[in-house]
Amino acid sequence: MVYGWQLWLSPRPTQRSKYVHDENVLVLEDDGNNEAASATRSTTTSSSSSSNETAKHVQIFYDFHTHKGHRATKETHYRSSKTVRDGESGPPLHIHLRQTETFEVEQGVLGVVKNGVEYAIRKEDGPVSIPPGVRHKFWFHATSDQDLIFNVCVDPEGLDHGFDESFMRNLQGYNRDCAKHGIPPSLFQILLFLYDSDVVITPPFWTPIWLLKGLHHVFAYWIGAGLLGVQYDMTGADVFVPVLQDKDKTPPAAKSKHNANSMSAVTTEITEVLMTPALDLVNNHDSLSKHMSNIQPGRPSQTLEIEDGAATVADEEPLSGAATAEDETKYPTGIRFWLIILCNAVVLVFMGLDVSIVSTAVPSITDEFHTVRDVGWYSSAFRLCNCSFAFMFGKLYTLFAVRTVFLTSLAIFMCGSLLSATAPSSLVFIISRAICGFGCIGVIQGCFFMITHLVPLRKRPALTGALAAAEGVADIASPSIGGFIIGRLSWRWCFWINLPMGVASFLIIAFTLRLDQQPSPLTFSQKLVELDLVGNALFVPALTSLFLALSWAGTTYSWTSGTVLGLLATFVVLLACFVYDQYRRGDRATLPPRIMSNRSVLAGVLFASCTNATMGILVYYLPTYFQTVREFSPTRSGYLMIPFLVANLVGFLLHGGAVTAVGYYTPFMLLGSVLMPIFAGLLTTLTASTATGKVLGYTSAMGFAAGVGFQGPQSAVQTVLPTKDAALGLGVIMFAQQFGPAVFVVAAQSIFLNRLSDNLRDGLGVDVPVAELGGLTDIKTLVGEANIARALGVLDASLMQAWYLPVGLAAATMVGSLAMEWRSVKDRKRD
Repeated sequence: MVYGWQLWLSPRPTQRSKYVHDENVLVLEDDGNNEAASATRSTTTSSSSSSNETAKHVQIFYDFHTHKGHRATKETHYRSSKTVRDGESGPPLHIHLRQTETFEVEQGVLGVVKNGVEYAIRKEDGPVSIPPGVRHKFWFHATSDQDLIFNVCVDPEGLDHGFDESFMRNLQGYNRDCAKHGIPPSLFQILLFLYDSDVVITPPFWTPIWLLKGLHHVFAYWIGAGLLGVQYDMTGADVFVPVLQDKDKTPPAAKSKHNANSMSAVTTEITEVLMTPALDLVNNHDSLSKHMSNIQPGRPSQTLEIEDGAATVADEEPLSGAATAEDETKYPTGIRFWLIILCNAVVLVFMGLDVSIVSTAVPSITDEFHTVRDVGWYSSAFRLCNCSFAFMFGKLYTLFAVRTVFLTSLAIFMCGSLLSATAPSSLVFIISRAICGFGCIGVIQGCFFMITHLVPLRKRPALTGALAAAEGVADIASPSIGGFIIGRLSWRWCFWINLPMGVASFLIIAFTLRLDQQPSPLTFSQKLVELDLVGNALFVPALTSLFLALSWAGTTYSWTSGTVLGLLATFVVLLACFVYDQYRRGDRATLPPRIMSNRSVLAGVLFASCTNATMGILVYYLPTYFQTVREFSPTRSGYLMIPFLVANLVGFLLHGGAVTAVGYYTPFMLLGSVLMPIFAGLLTTLTASTATGKVLGYTSAMGFAAGVGFQGPQSAVQTVLPTKDAALGLGVIMFAQQFGPAVFVVAAQSIFLNRLSDNLRDGLGVDVPVAELGGLTDIKTLVGEANIARALGVLDASLMQAWYLPVGLAAATMVGSLAMEWRSVKDRKRD
């Protein structure tokens, strides 16, 4: 059973017990005294001695032995234990991914649930096997009138990272540690034990195994191992490497402080201390702070050594002035630090949900507002404000207090969410999405900018990755959550859910965020000048004119109408004025010419905008395909989007790990440019009768292809630009990532609606202007019951014709990949 407190980030003890080597392990009844909750029995004890006086306090007895030629665990569940009698002594529902689990009862009755069906197993039933991939659990059955004794073994044995005796010994060692130190077990640690043994926990209903594996990977590795630092050792050593060890027990990797790469040793040891959960950090903060204060600028670098529970500092090679200055910065600690991090993670989760959940809600929104022509604007209005104000918020966080800008942005976002949830018309909904986009870019930039004030440089990559993972989890979960909410409640609840999380985060940040930020010496009027308000006043209307022209052309107005041509001319004129203003301001410009003339930056802009535009169109219109052409429910549509997004995250992770290993990012951009047009082209072959497996295969492959090169432009600007310009370079790439989808989703909408109008007229004889079309699902009603199959074909053909645009965009990424310089992140030159 998983209790609520186990969901908290439970700290791990500072000293670890050894891996359990005893042949027998005894688990005692937890009577409120945690130190007595777990023990071992060093002498062989008969499993059948249920009448033993000590057994009245015993819950389970594990005997690791050989049974019929196989290593097995003999479990005795004592009937005298209330936990056992209540049926809570067994594990939760789980699945073994690669092994068959076999039970053989010697005494009593074993309860087993197999794929939702309950069985009562007795001795006369003989061995009972559970194949791989089957959902099951076991426990002391209520009909048993004596202690339950049974053997359990798995096949094949010795499977690398399989469920075996090592899992049981590691688990019992961990439970003993937690009991010894009086702290509850961490759910993340238990999940890591299970996942490394190829076991996944499952809900009491059918769930795709790939989804369970993905969720376990996120919680066990990204959060558990990546952020909390929990570890799992299958070899029989300690369950964890102790945080503070005796010097003679320090792992060899931590002892080699005089090797050639001394900076690596410094980073490894300091990061290990910093990555401990909150309780360890609080307990050892005073000792650590005292020794960290000894690190002085200009002195040789120093490596932390752990001796007798205290940190000491050893001299090594000189560090740069930036690094030593970083060590002297004061950062939040303890519960305040973790509350800020938790709030940032929560904020990024519901920001990610808000961005992605709209695509699932589009068919329901169009049905309520009875308009199809505004579909593209539901996304583009949000992205328009995202990319229009990205540079301005970067300067706002530099010139004004971080807390003030962040809370203001969060308040604006919540106002936009409230307006989205209560919007009476499509126009009001579009305005609300623009407000959300404006607040969202400020909040997201604030979350990642805060990291520079929360932790030292050495820990920032790990923390940045953890927060990005939180946003990635939201992207994966949003289709399912959106489908569930729409199916059970209403699409409006997709936006109501933002408010309670936003208010809680607002209050916590308001009372806990106190950063050591140097106030700007500029006056308020000087700050306004630095914000480049003139540039923004030119840039935002220019983008708005472009989006309006693309949205109205061919639908509300013809391409040759005065309105469309006037908007395009306005865009060109305002853009020219913006470029001149940036050139005139020089290094004080929003986009300094020295950055925009860099070859790798320009190549990265092209690659990022085309890649994100390709992804944006597909993410936005795939749910439309599932819900209109395939007639799936919003809930199922959400589930079917998960493989696409999971594969995209796999591509991200592969890129990050591979570039770290080989140094070069350009080959992975080229790989993405080769794969994306192929799989984007395959998506244009989908019809109403295409097998679901083939659809998921195509979408997964496309997601991976887009993800494998996605981070290349970010790596490039940090490699080719000097340190002082790296932040501006990243801002340019972030703008490109937002600009591409903002423009081309509208363009795809224009293509889709024009082709839909033509196909309805040519294929079904229904001549309805696009502006008068109702919701997408209403089209089937418009054509009549007899023509539903043909209507589905028309919808499918119109979507596929719109999807030719992402094929062209995917092919265009090749230009950016080929133009990108071949530079290694290992050879970065800093100015």
